[in-house]
Amino acid sequence: MARLAKSNLPQFAVDIFQNAYLAEGAREVNAIVTVTATGGGTVSAQVGNYSDGPDAAVVIMVDCSGSMDYPSTKIRAAREATAAAIDAVRDGVAFAVVAGTHEAKEVYPGSGQLAVSHAGSREEAKQSLRRLTPAAVPPSAPG
Repeated sequence: MARLAKSNLPQFAVDIFQNAYLAEGAREVNAIVTVTATGGGTVSAQVGNYSDGPDAAVVIMVDCSGSMDYPSTKIRAAREATAAAIDAVRDGVAFAVVAGTHEAKEVYPGSGQLAVSHAGSREEAKQSLRRLTPAAVPPSAPG
């Protein structure tokens, strides 16, 4: 059936690429995940109390699956990499942090919203990384 009206909700597509062949003795598999959003209304109604709304949005996803449990350096490295990614979000950009296991769960800011990046929000987001544990989905931050 044809859709004649534009939806006011965004549509998401996820593409995952990983090398299907792991070399003998290798212990690490990397994946590239691309999430594309199309359609939908404006972001400004979803972003805190900012009436103008940002001109860009970033969602940082962190692998918190059971495979991150051993060795324990994996989850620590994931926290450090996520903190570096948070530091790279420029001022004024809407952002969120999501933990991924068998489902996605908000880590920061919570309540289904995005935060607008500035020094304070980036620091809050980095503090929220303490809740990241392998195979455990952290509770959402208070909104």
